Amino acid sequence: TEGDAVLIFDDTGFLKQGRSSVGVARQYTGTVGKVANCQVTVNCHYAERTIAWPIATRLYLPQEWCADATRRTKAHIPDDVQGETKPEIALALLSQAREWGVPHACVTADADYGDNRTSSTVWRLATSDMLWPFERKSVRVAGTGASGLTRVDAVLAARASRRWRSIRWREGSRGWLLAQFHAVRAWRQTSQGEWRIGWLIGEPVADTNGDRR
Repeated sequence: TEGDAVLIFDDTGFLKQGRSSVGVARQYTGTVGKVANCQVTVNCHYAERTIAWPIATRLYLPQEWCADATRRTKAHIPDDVQGETKPEIALALLSQAREWGVPHACVTADADYGDNRTSSTVWRLATSDMLWPFERKSVRVAGTGASGLTRVDAVLAARASRRWRSIRWREGSRGWLLAQFHAVRAWRQTSQGEWRIGWLIGEPVADTNGDRR
């Protein structure tokens, strides 16, 4: 590796019909895109220019399991395993990857990992040197000489269509998964008032009327 890889955090659901498997519950899973009876794991993947592979994974334990002593005993869940949110589990996996010396240039995750109010603060502090939260904050575009701040969505909306680049990331059952992206070098201000430079990456989406924005 050149050390410029990305650590990717997301969760995966495993459909289950019964209720005895550890952590199984009615919960949302992206596997089928809805609430279903399943187990969920939080995963850390390593991705560089030509290859990707898993670093670590951990089972998410819903609160109903944590509070049920009978189910815990039957499933042999250790006493020191308590309920953690998915972002908290992701932070633990990030710490593990760093302890193992896994080289990476940045961290990315599902938007919920940064938007979750119960753990967003600690997540942002732990990744403040690598991750920009998915929020409509204001930034200062680098290399333009402009000193004023512009909202993130306004910066991306102003980009000419020729600047959007089509990128495909993997082949699915119906062909390649393809979308358009654009990267802007920009400065953002931390909660401590410090300025940090990084990459603002956006993807055009359609609003409720089907208009592209």
